[in-house]
Amino acid sequence: MKLLDKIVEDLSKLDNIETILLSGSQTGDFRDNNSDRDIYIYSNDVVSIKKREEIAKKYSDRYEINNNYWENGDEWICRENGLVIDIMYRSFNWIDTMLDNVVNKHYASVGYTTCFWNNIINSTILYDKNSMGKSLIKKYNLPYPEELKNNIIKKNYPLLKNNISSYYVQIAKAIIRNDYVSINHRIAAFLASYFDIIFAVNGYLH
Repeated sequence: MKLLDKIVEDLSKLDNIETILLSGSQTGDFRDNNSDRDIYIYSNDVVSIKKREEIAKKYSDRYEINNNYWENGDEWICRENGLVIDIMYRSFNWIDTMLDNVVNKHYASVGYTTCFWNNIINSTILYDKNSMGKSLIKKYNLPYPEELKNNIIKKNYPLLKNNISSYYVQIAKAIIRNDYVSINHRIAAFLASYFDIIFAVNGYLH
């Protein structure tokens, strides 16, 4: 049995686990030997931190449990082959609300509008006790809404250059001040909105 299969088998035995998905670069076009294994565990109940740590110890000497920097999760480096396992714990209620806001209600963000939608649609099911993961993917496997496209452009385009406090203006001022931290910060934000627009215009998730 492959290492990832063993890990998934152990994770599936945790209390209250419904679905385990593999996503990130491993299910996209840019995977290579350096790619992390991004594993998403779905449940509507609390998953024992102690049991999560027990599984990590089984495979790793260096691990972090219950990180909450972006989402609740664990990260380990496998002692067998140096593979990085990045696990995120999500509730079905939370992801369903996030996706409904974008796909059905057409709410746009400042950058990254379709990231969770893309994450779900391009996931590979590793474990699905009651087919809730399969149902979620099917529910949101929908065409790109025209209203969402328009809302993304409307929200992000003025921030590029038109507004008084647009990224373009902020970057120009930062250059004059030789404020390299601000230059990098605002260019990153500019690109987030720019790519949100480009992908929306072409009807692609990102």
